[in-house]
Amino acid sequence: MKLLPFYCVTLTHSDWSSALHYTRDLGGDTLPELRLDLFLKENPSQLVRDLRGRCIVSCRRSSEGGQWPDDQDVERLRLLRIAYEANPQWMDLEWDLSLPDWWEIDGPTSLLRSVHVAPGVLDLRDRYQSRPQGDAFKWVGVAQNLSDNAAIKKILEKSRIDKVALSAFLLGPKGLPSRYLQRHWGGSFIYVGPDGQIPAVKNQPSLELSRKIGCERMNQETIVSGLIGEPILHSKGFEFHAEQFMIEEKNIAYIPFETGDVKEARLAIESLQIQGLSITSPLKKHLSELLDFPSIMNTIWKRTWGDTWQRANTDQLSFEDALTQLDRGPIVILGDGAVATICCQSLQKLKRPFLQVSRRHPVAIKDIKLLAPVGVVQATSLGMKSRDPLPFPDHLAAMTGSLKWGMEWVYKEATLFEQWAKGIPVVFVDGQKLFKHQALLQHRMFFQMQYTRRLKTTSFGTLLREARLASQLSLDDVSEKLHIAINILEAMEEDQWHLLPTGRSRPLARQVAEFLLFLPEDHSEAFESVPAFQDPDTVGASTGMTFREKMMRLGAALSTGIIAVALFYPGEFIGEKKKSVAITPLPSPNPTLPLVIPPSTQQDILPVLGEFDAIPLSDLIVLEITAQSEVQIDLVIDDLAQPVPLKLIPQQTIFRRLRSGFKLRSMQPENFQFTVNGKIQNFPRTAGSSQNQLWEVVYDRQGKIIPNR
Repeated sequence: MKLLPFYCVTLTHSDWSSALHYTRDLGGDTLPELRLDLFLKENPSQLVRDLRGRCIVSCRRSSEGGQWPDDQDVERLRLLRIAYEANPQWMDLEWDLSLPDWWEIDGPTSLLRSVHVAPGVLDLRDRYQSRPQGDAFKWVGVAQNLSDNAAIKKILEKSRIDKVALSAFLLGPKGLPSRYLQRHWGGSFIYVGPDGQIPAVKNQPSLELSRKIGCERMNQETIVSGLIGEPILHSKGFEFHAEQFMIEEKNIAYIPFETGDVKEARLAIESLQIQGLSITSPLKKHLSELLDFPSIMNTIWKRTWGDTWQRANTDQLSFEDALTQLDRGPIVILGDGAVATICCQSLQKLKRPFLQVSRRHPVAIKDIKLLAPVGVVQATSLGMKSRDPLPFPDHLAAMTGSLKWGMEWVYKEATLFEQWAKGIPVVFVDGQKLFKHQALLQHRMFFQMQYTRRLKTTSFGTLLREARLASQLSLDDVSEKLHIAINILEAMEEDQWHLLPTGRSRPLARQVAEFLLFLPEDHSEAFESVPAFQDPDTVGASTGMTFREKMMRLGAALSTGIIAVALFYPGEFIGEKKKSVAITPLPSPNPTLPLVIPPSTQQDILPVLGEFDAIPLSDLIVLEITAQSEVQIDLVIDDLAQPVPLKLIPQQTIFRRLRSGFKLRSMQPENFQFTVNGKIQNFPRTAGSSQNQLWEVVYDRQGKIIPNR
């Protein structure tokens, strides 16, 4: 495998002399990309000689983001040949281009094959499997959401194992994780922009910023963290955290994840295995709610990947710390966003008097004067842009007589609010101080994160995760569609099969796999690793089990025992306990009386999927069967399970609580009555039906009959 230096910097200078001067300061880990379409007035051969051959030559067509017309490909190849004859170290030819007759297979120039695909196209897997002749390969797509990065992550990991020199990344702000995490995932090289110049592609990070973030230092054990929200690329947090991690020799990446959609954020956290996050607008409130936090948080992290989320609000902590150094008295909070909300929460906790002013919560000027505030907190977004006006100027003018201090969360320099506060003058706490203090608090929390080795890519749980992410589905989506508890799905994706109800591992694995459009038989080796039945004596023997896991295993074992006893001795679980051989008949059910749902006890002989969650009874299907005479009925919970035979004696009534769809089969439908959710049901009859026929009725997950079966 021929290797490129990790950084390929595209020369975009306005003239060749400036570009040549810039290359003299590049280190050995950087190779200049000489794009002939950007220096059309220069001789290609001379350009290569000026660089002493140390470059990668390309001529990008307009359809692939370059400036060369697509209809002049003959002339483009002629220029490339002129440059090739000057013996550059590398030359970039398109992925689908046939090698020209002037190319020498064993020549001194190495061959890079590249392709730029259209938005919405993610064909990296297919292209990787059918690579053309070349020494290195480059695939470039366009990110439409953050989880698109996960689609190339696995192929980069495979290229590391296969020892193939590959760079695969996505354009756009949502594709930045693929650029910054290129080496972490297994990529061999990455393209960056020259320092101080307009990059060849919008949002392309510069060489200087990439080095500050430490892209070249990453490896397989790098912990992924970053800032999530929109917009975020202006943040100073990337350089701050990267510098601190480098000083302390912590293998942690802190990069941008730009999105304003909370579901996209949740899916990105899972698919990219993000272990620590700073959360900013507009996600602070909604992501905190989605992760079921009791209040708004701006910092979350996991000590290890399998641990639960730790959380904090460092904005709130830094605000409260700043208050201890300022005069006490009434305070005015400007704004009603997430930052303003946490300020109000802190003041309520500290029992400090305050008044909140916003467009949705207007306050009269006279009330401001009556309050006589000693402090004002500017918690709106006004000031982020250079043309932003002064927030609430009339209210600010009304408080100048009593004001002692002002505080602003916007950390841009010289905002109008800062100029106003310093002109009074009052003590001023700017956003720079607040940012630095909260960033230091965040850093101490991120410092607790530790690397944990991930699951092997061959496990069936990983296959389920990959298929789900490729379908752009969250765990919540699959849980809602299949009515399987999220904790069960998480256990499956983490290959913690012993946490599933006993005997349900393979049926559930097949059900989820087929929902995600792949067959377990296509991955027979991985599927065979899923236990067909968990032996209670061997479950968890290879690894230590937590107390929670032991209790869950015990619960599953008890459920199995109850099922076995109930199947062979159903009468023991129905009505009063039998006192002798004689059977006490039960009264016939009265269909006019309301259905009474029995409480959940050990008498429920059939396990409910997701039984480890607290499931509201209203979400379950209640099936009641009463036998008029001796009868046998087959109950099928789902198509993947074996029928459960129910042998009932006359006047015997049984209840079942079901979370999934089900079938009833019997050759004697006239021998029993049944209700679903309290409504009397009947087997569908057809003309010409015989008495020896096996009758069947099918219900969906809502307890509604499915016709034409």
